Amino acid sequence: MQKFVTHRGIAAPLLRVNIDTDAIIPSREMKRVSREGLGDSLFAGWRYRQGTVKPGDLDPEFVLNQPAYANASILLTGQNMGCGSSREFAVWALKDFGIRAIISPSFGAIFYTNCIRNGLLPIILDEKQISEITAEVTLNPQSN
Repeated sequence: MQKFVTHRGIAAPLLRVNIDTDAIIPSREMKRVSREGLGDSLFAGWRYRQGTVKPGDLDPEFVLNQPAYANASILLTGQNMGCGSSREFAVWALKDFGIRAIISPSFGAIFYTNCIRNGLLPIILDEKQISEITAEVTLNPQSN
C-alpha cells in the first residue's frame, strides 16, 4: 500500500446522500478476478447512459465524466457514504479509478473500515464545511 502523507488533487462534488455500495459498484460488475480495471465499473449505473459498462456510452452529465472532474482524486459526498452491504469491491473500484480520499459528513461503518484497510482516506467533515468546499471547487475545479 502506498504511504499517505499529503495529497493534492481535484475534488469532485457528488453530493448524493446514502450512496450505497451497490451504486458504487453493482454486483453484476464484480466478475473480475483482479482488482485492476474495477474503476471502469465505478458508479456504472450513473456514469453510463445504459447503466452498464459500455465504452463510448458515458453520460456527460455525471460529474466524473465532466472534463473539469475527469481526473478527480478526491470525492465530496453527502451523508452516509458507502452504506449497504459489506462490499470491499466498492473501495477497490474507487481506488482503481484514482480516488485517494472521500470527504463526507458520515460513512457506513464497514465501508469506513474497508477504506482505512485499503489506503483510501475517509474524511469526516460537517455539511457546512462540505458546502463551502463544494462552492470553491465548483467555481474553479482545477484550482483545488
